[in-house]
Amino acid sequence: MHLILLEGTPEVLRYQFVGDPFSVMGAEREASLPGYVRVENSDGPDTWLRIKRSGARPGRASSPDSAGEILCAAASAAGASYAEYTEDDLRGRETEFENWLILCACTNRAKGHPDYTERAAFVEALEASRTASVRSLLTASNVDPAIMLAVIASSLQQGVASTDLQGRLFGLDSEIQRRLA
Repeated sequence: MHLILLEGTPEVLRYQFVGDPFSVMGAEREASLPGYVRVENSDGPDTWLRIKRSGARPGRASSPDSAGEILCAAASAAGASYAEYTEDDLRGRETEFENWLILCACTNRAKGHPDYTERAAFVEALEASRTASVRSLLTASNVDPAIMLAVIASSLQQGVASTDLQGRLFGLDSEIQRRLA
């Protein structure tokens, strides 16, 4: 779920798994570093992200988090920042998560199809008026609605446009706003 939300963060250029970020000590017990997600940011140093549970599991004594300490030190030595995400960080972000699932699906469905007609219509609509509803963008002349949804999704992902993805579900009445540079 955290990775889907990373998809919707315009500052994130890309991310990759290093080892197994969902295992306490990486893909192999002999691994020198615990698994993590290396996040490449457009606005600063990389972030090494560890995804973990928020507390001790029932029936286990709480122990110092040596995996976190090891990763934090290694990230610092590599010039990267370090962050830990838990399920607690997802609370209150259910609508945003569902919206990004929808938008990622839109992008994947249109992958590999030319989108120059839809991009031109998108830019024209937002230049004419700083906002446009998803409905009006999908019904513009000569556009393929599936490809237009992918254009909208990538524009939101890149931070070129914005809409309320945290407070309401993405749909036909969502208003897309052009972001001024």
